[in-house]
Amino acid sequence: MTVGVIKNFVNKIISDIFPENYTCIACNAEMDHDDKYVLCDKCKKDIAFIDDKSCQVCGARIFADTHICTDCMANSRVVDRNYSAVVYDGVMKKLIHDYKYGGKEYLCRPLGSILYDKYLAVRDQIDADIIIPVPLNANRERDRGFNQATMMLHQFDIDADKINDKVLARIKDTPQQMSLPKDKRLDNVKGAFEVLDVSAVMGANVLLVDDIYTTGSTIDECARMLYDAGANVVRSITLANAHIERATEMTEDEYI
Repeated sequence: MTVGVIKNFVNKIISDIFPENYTCIACNAEMDHDDKYVLCDKCKKDIAFIDDKSCQVCGARIFADTHICTDCMANSRVVDRNYSAVVYDGVMKKLIHDYKYGGKEYLCRPLGSILYDKYLAVRDQIDADIIIPVPLNANRERDRGFNQATMMLHQFDIDADKINDKVLARIKDTPQQMSLPKDKRLDNVKGAFEVLDVSAVMGANVLLVDDIYTTGSTIDECARMLYDAGANVVRSITLANAHIERATEMTEDEYI
């Protein structure tokens, strides 16, 4: 046994007995205890986790004594149902921005864990045969270096064969959704996606995965194409939900 191996073994024993402080991924404060999301107590309290009190269509957090938000009452959706883990606000808004644009790709692990826990909570309702990350345009993915939804999916402890990022492609480099009024956003993404493998979705229960649900236009267009290809049911799950009343608060870069 080499000196290096012995040293690593000793260090492992020491770290198990005297764990080092953890650093919060949001505020960088030192933590004296472990947290599966690597968040300090203060930052974790700032995150609004979405529970059963949510819209049964778009997944937005709601407070009224109703099962459907006012926007979904007024507008039909193509996707059967969306689920979201947290509200897009405060600490979570910063973390997603840092993840996608701040060079902090390692955030895929804690953010993916939050998304995975939501998936576990609703897995029986989803009953997915195939899980598909919402694709980015090739130019945008090349510039960013990764697809944020795919990276988070890699944190899921599920059969890897269930995840398929080769089924759906974004074939048009459309203008940013933020630059368009609400009634133009759906038109903007029409024809932007293509199903590359019809046999993979024919008769299947499909789950789409993305980082943020905003107006729902992107997910609905993906769902439309999957239904046209013969999918049985298309549902979606996102890390965060920015309800329609909050969409104008998002910056241009935060739209796919």
